[in-house]
Amino acid sequence: MILTDLQKYLARKEVASLADLSQHFHTDADLLRDMLEIMVRKGRVEKQMLERCDGCSQCPPETVEFYQWAQNKAKSQVLSCDRA
Repeated sequence: MILTDLQKYLARKEVASLADLSQHFHTDADLLRDMLEIMVRKGRVEKQMLERCDGCSQCPPETVEFYQWAQNKAKSQVLSCDRA
């Protein structure tokens, strides 16, 4: 996988969690996070963290860490915890 594959996927999906990206690309979340940070610095992607549910500690960090394609910012989606 190269950076352009990640960019194309996010542009198509608009928003994806780190866990979803890791599963889709069969790649370690930490490696993806490094690649995504490059895209954040370039202004192509925005990182969003969900608020955890009241006292929730069941959700792995990768499931509440989302990345949104910056070109689609006007169509921003409401993100929420699956357990809420």
